[in-house]
Amino acid sequence: RGESKGGGWSEQDAGKLRAAEQTGSSLSFIGSSLIIITYLSFPSLRKFAFKLVAFLSLSDALASFGDFIQPHEDSCGVCLLQSFIVSIFDLSSVLWTACIAHCLVRAIRYRDGDVQRYEMRYHAIAWGIPFFLFLLPLFSKSYGYEYGACWILSTAPVLRFVQFYIPLWIVIGYNVWNISTLIFHLRGLVLSTQDDSQANTDLQVFWRLALYPVILIICWFFGTINRIYNSLHPDEPIFALYFLHKFFGSMQGFFNFLVYGMSTAVRAKLYEVLSWTLSLVGIKLRGANSEEMELTKYSISREEGES
Repeated sequence: RGESKGGGWSEQDAGKLRAAEQTGSSLSFIGSSLIIITYLSFPSLRKFAFKLVAFLSLSDALASFGDFIQPHEDSCGVCLLQSFIVSIFDLSSVLWTACIAHCLVRAIRYRDGDVQRYEMRYHAIAWGIPFFLFLLPLFSKSYGYEYGACWILSTAPVLRFVQFYIPLWIVIGYNVWNISTLIFHLRGLVLSTQDDSQANTDLQVFWRLALYPVILIICWFFGTINRIYNSLHPDEPIFALYFLHKFFGSMQGFFNFLVYGMSTAVRAKLYEVLSWTLSLVGIKLRGANSEEMELTKYSISREEGES
């Protein structure tokens, strides 16, 4: 996410870029933290798929934290810390969406009752790949400070794409492929099944799954275009493109919170907490708790698969 060397912004423009990034990062950090707190606070929500969402949120929260670091040109340790956080957790968040997609496809299409066996593989992918790709610029001494931020220097544009943008679009393609396979599966299920409740639940999870690549494209489309342009014209940065890159790139955690974290079951639990809190001051809310469904419904235990 570092600026290009050609990005000699005025103080006013630099302030606008910082404001855009930190606004998005603040929303992402708050949303991601709420998901983590909700997961830890309510044992009934600790289903396997929602556990993966909690790890996704952990990545988003840590990535947002990295955006608040303000390194200086002579602060090598702080600069390397920001480069580490950005490199590891931005990509980790992207990879967790692929892991969740795989989990739900196994549960919906293949009725796999033991998806938990993949958990260690998910961790190896979501943490191991970013760590390995972090090492490549480290060994080539390609991390550095440029115009207020630390990441891979603009003198090494290939490493920027190898470390983040190529894996990003591979994951987007993988998620789109999963969606396309489920479209045909669910179409046949709706036409043939006698269990309308199961079909409706699967469809609800499917539409949530369908938003995975949409969020990634919204968040990183401008960033990808900016990096391609920046590689071709390093001395001619476009402020509007950088602004959109900074803002939408930092909003990934917030969008993940809206789509993955605010399931029916999570909203019901938050409603319970809000009702209890307001009851302490004599205010009563009306409404019924919703049935657990969507991501939190999929406990995906071996017993469920064998029943």
